[in-house]
Amino acid sequence: MTLWQFAWRRGWRTVGWFLPILAAGIIFGAILTSLGGLRIAFLRLNALEVVLPLFVGVQAALLFAPDDEPSLELILAKPRPLVYVQLERVAALALIYGVIALTASLVVTSLPNAESLVQTLIRWLPPSLCMIGVGAWISVSTRKASNGAFTAVMLCGAMAVGQSVLLPKYDFMAWVMFYVQPWDVTPERYLANRLIVALIGVISLLLTVHLMRDSERMLGTNQAVAL
Repeated sequence: MTLWQFAWRRGWRTVGWFLPILAAGIIFGAILTSLGGLRIAFLRLNALEVVLPLFVGVQAALLFAPDDEPSLELILAKPRPLVYVQLERVAALALIYGVIALTASLVVTSLPNAESLVQTLIRWLPPSLCMIGVGAWISVSTRKASNGAFTAVMLCGAMAVGQSVLLPKYDFMAWVMFYVQPWDVTPERYLANRLIVALIGVISLLLTVHLMRDSERMLGTNQAVAL
């Protein structure tokens, strides 16, 4: 089995720094706002669990899409598998946002009457994993990064609205709702929710990897040509 090297510099450049810095500014700004005694709408949930999945979902969608990758033919011409391109970019994304989220989690847990670090991690980690997988899969399967980014924004928005509007009426949605709260359901269902949400992300990422193994599909040569 051949082990290929990861092109980490390309991964860092693809993720960039603008959106991570913007996300960090919103998260830490929300924390400072709460310290000042002010309250804004999404703080009823948690700044980390709302902002982080949205940003990682959008950026995961922008990492790779066949129709938006200018050097796709050159990448496919190399012996290194195409899937390495996605994995190195996802790894860079996870590392950058992981540092931001962990730092914010430590800050939040140091506040008075705060939750434990484990509880804080459980809030944002499963939805973030889910959005990385879903965002990447939509972009690769539909071939357009804009489709994945739009799906990420709409999905997070729907989940935020659904937490307060739909969840009280439709109890079954507690199984897959991103922003279900520990006090909304039993501890067993909350844990099941976190596992299901994370599993959706893992499965979506695996499906993305599977799609990227098909070079003809990535090039679009197996699609029907309109006459």
